[in-house]
Amino acid sequence: MQKAAEDLKEGLVTRLGEGNSNFLFDSWLPTGPISEAIDFINSYDLNIRIKDVYDGHNWNLDALWTRIPPHISHQISAINSPIVPGSPELQWSVFNLHQEFRTVFGEAKADSDQIRSWIKWIAPPQDWVAVHVDGSYNSSTLAAGIGGVIRDSSGAWLKGFMGSINANDSLEAELCAILHGLKIAWVEGYKNIILWKGNQCADALAKKGVTIENPSFVILDSPGSFNELVIDDSRGTLFPRGSG
Repeated sequence: MQKAAEDLKEGLVTRLGEGNSNFLFDSWLPTGPISEAIDFINSYDLNIRIKDVYDGHNWNLDALWTRIPPHISHQISAINSPIVPGSPELQWSVFNLHQEFRTVFGEAKADSDQIRSWIKWIAPPQDWVAVHVDGSYNSSTLAAGIGGVIRDSSGAWLKGFMGSINANDSLEAELCAILHGLKIAWVEGYKNIILWKGNQCADALAKKGVTIENPSFVILDSPGSFNELVIDDSRGTLFPRGSG
């Protein structure tokens, strides 16, 4: 588990997209919105975007009227990600993935039972791939599974995976799914990666993985029986998902 946390910290990089995300209120940092870490926000800064204080190379936090805590300023200054026209704004997750990272990395405790959202597949920009992953855990049988799918900007299935794992809870299953999804994408040579937590395909693959006897792992070159879910995703079908 500790190794997974270390690998994830090293492998995940904040992407700023076009820089249009709200600097204070959007979850563009892995630790969550900056607004949650400060007590006072000056009204002049309510609509400040990332690109208003970052030119793609240097941060100008002095342009803000709101005081940013030193530990947040240090975290922001360490980000050296280009502004990429046409790329998505928030690339951590459509489902506040940072909450689960913060739980494991000791930065905060999230009440995951209260988190629920509606999600759908969103096409990545040209030359990027979308990696959707999910983990499943059965508290009655203590069985855990992971699943995920890699797709290109046209929605085409590039690679999928599912498997059974040893995990102590749903959070550990989720993190293992993230780790495996990223490793597969990197091995396949994909460098422009947008990571999302869950969608219909990933959820179904993870639940199927739970049923596999003994810890094992399967790579899927084609969707097979999951093809209908792929089609639903491409249509933009909303999918209700709660954590766990």
